Amino acid sequence: MDKLLSNLRRTSRGAKKLKEVKHHRIYHRYTRRHEPARESYLGSNLLFQAKTILMLLVSFVHLLLGLRLLMTFGLCVLGTLLCYHYQLFIELPVSVLASGIFFPISFGISFTFTRRETLLQTMADLKSSCVYLYLCCRDFQNPGSDIADKMKSLCARLLHSIGLYSMHHGSSLREIYFLFEEMTQLLIQLRAESDWVRSVVSRAYQYRRFIINDFERIRITHDYRTPSTLRAYGLFLTSLGPLLFSPYFAKLSHDFGLWAGLYTGGVVVAMTMTLFYIYEENEDPCDGFGRDNLDMDILNQVVEFMVPPSEEPMPQQSHQPSSQQQQQQPSQSRKERKKRNGDSNRGKKRRSPNVIPLDENSVIIQMPNQVPNVNEDSQAEAWDAIQEEDER
Repeated sequence: MDKLLSNLRRTSRGAKKLKEVKHHRIYHRYTRRHEPARESYLGSNLLFQAKTILMLLVSFVHLLLGLRLLMTFGLCVLGTLLCYHYQLFIELPVSVLASGIFFPISFGISFTFTRRETLLQTMADLKSSCVYLYLCCRDFQNPGSDIADKMKSLCARLLHSIGLYSMHHGSSLREIYFLFEEMTQLLIQLRAESDWVRSVVSRAYQYRRFIINDFERIRITHDYRTPSTLRAYGLFLTSLGPLLFSPYFAKLSHDFGLWAGLYTGGVVVAMTMTLFYIYEENEDPCDGFGRDNLDMDILNQVVEFMVPPSEEPMPQQSHQPSSQQQQQQPSQSRKERKKRNGDSNRGKKRRSPNVIPLDENSVIIQMPNQVPNVNEDSQAEAWDAIQEEDER
C-alpha cells in the first residue's frame, strides 16, 4: 500500500487522484451531468432542443465508433466478397434476423433498464431513510446533546462507503456493517436520553431497518449480473451473425450489384452491434462505462440538508386585535348590537332556534321535532342572549 501511494505522488495525475481520495471524492466519468438541464434553458426552448439533439447525436456516434463494430463489419465484407467470388449464394428469410438476434437482445435491454430503474428507486429510499433517521435523533435528543451530529457524520460515511462499494472502488462490506453497528449504538444512547423517548424510539429503529434493506438491494445489483448465457448468446450472434449471413448478402450482390450486398451487411452490423452495446453498457448500472450509468456520488448530497432547526422562531401572525386597536374601537351598547343583528337578519326567514329559556342562567337544547309550542318573541330574545354570550 505504501509503495502504491509513493507511486501516485510521483506524477501530477496521481497526486490529483490521491487528493480526491483524501477529500472523500470519487472519480467517475459522469460526475457532471452530460445531459442539458431543462432549468438552464428556461428562456429559450429552441436552444434546449438543439442541445438535446446534439447530445443524442454524440451518444449515437459513440455507439457507432466501437472497435468491435468495425471488426464485425470487416468480417462481414470479407465473407460477402468471398461468397460472391466463389458463387456461394443462398436465400434466407429476413425473419431469422428478427427472431434469432433482435428479439433476444431487446429482451436483455429491457431487463437491464428494469434493474437500473429499480436501483434508482432504492437510492431514493436509502436517502430518505437517512434523513428521517437524522430528524428522529434531532427531535428526540435532549438539549445540548450531540447524538444528532454524530448520526449526521455516520450517515455521511455510510452513504460514501455504499457509493464506493457499488462503483467497485474498493469499499469493504466489513466497513459498511461496522457502520450499521455504530448506528445501533447511537440509537441505544438516544433511547437512554429520556423516559418518553423509549415509547417513540421504535420509529428510529424502523428507519435503520429500511437502510439495511436498501443496502442489501444495492448489493444484489452489485454482486449479480444478467444471465451469462444470454450475454454469451448476444456476444457471439452479434459478432458472427453477419458473417454467417454472407451467402445471403452475396446473392443480393449478384442480383442487384455488389453495392447492395455490402450495404445490407453494413446496416445489419450497425443495428445488431449498437443494440448489443446498449445492453452491455447498462448491464451494470454503476460501473461507469456507459453514458447512462448512475453516479452514486449523489447519495452524499442529502447530508447537506441535515441541519438543526433554526433557533429563531418564525413570526406568528396574531388574529386578535392589539390593545391600541381595542381602545380605538368605540364601545357598542346592547341596543346597538341588537339593532345591528336585526338589520342583518332582516328579510331572511327566521328559523326557530332549538332553545327554551328557563331563567337567566339556564337553557334547554332540544331537537327540532321536540320543540314545544312557544311564542316567537321569547325565542328571539333567547337567541339574542346566546349571541351576546358568544360575543363576550
